[in-house]
Amino acid sequence: MKIHSSIANLKMVIYVIIHRKTGCCYVGQTIRRLKDRIRQHCRSKKQFVDKIIRLEGRDAFEVGVLDICTSVKELDAREKYWTKYFNCTAPHGFNVVVGNNIPRSRCKTVICTTTGEKFQSLAEASLKLGIHEVCIERVCKGKRMSTHKLKFAFADEMKISRVVPKNYRRVLCLEDGVIYDSMSEASRKLNLPRNSIRKVCFGKQENVRGFHFVLIDVPVAERKIFKPAPDCRRRVRCIENGAEY
Repeated sequence: MKIHSSIANLKMVIYVIIHRKTGCCYVGQTIRRLKDRIRQHCRSKKQFVDKIIRLEGRDAFEVGVLDICTSVKELDAREKYWTKYFNCTAPHGFNVVVGNNIPRSRCKTVICTTTGEKFQSLAEASLKLGIHEVCIERVCKGKRMSTHKLKFAFADEMKISRVVPKNYRRVLCLEDGVIYDSMSEASRKLNLPRNSIRKVCFGKQENVRGFHFVLIDVPVAERKIFKPAPDCRRRVRCIENGAEY
């Protein structure tokens, strides 16, 4: 499925994928470069058209551009228009619904809490900031602390992430009261194995050469505490000689 160089790098477009043999088509929209969106269709298996492309092969299709838009709202409207115009909803074509079936979370107003800037949707935030929608959505849902050093939230539900980044966990050494920016820093300055410090922080080991550590960014109630295994030793008696051990 070759894309002409004149349209390959276009963004904010309504595109059409046409099956050469039958003339059946699929109408879609993208805020990214057209070639990136088509590449995603070829690799994915989520949509009906993706499965058809895998079944028929890429060379059985050709790609064209129907409209160039200036906003996400215009993209939605023009996609619905062209979908009805070509009558490409199943079983006549490869579109499952008329227009873009956008999840409700994609339509919520997004606020960048770092800069105070407001966006009408995830798509608009992604387009203006150059950050993938999924990354912004994960921050809004509290599954990620930030992305590209920016924090986001849905306007109607301000969720705070409790996720501690894997590569940045501040640790407190209980012996000297020093807070280290990461386990690696504590390991380097105290000359202790990093993996052992990690085990202490997550309650899998009691201490490292007498040093105790806790994750400073985790609430006290949620910190892992080492619990030694119960003593399973029992006295035994040898039947032959009556000695006890």
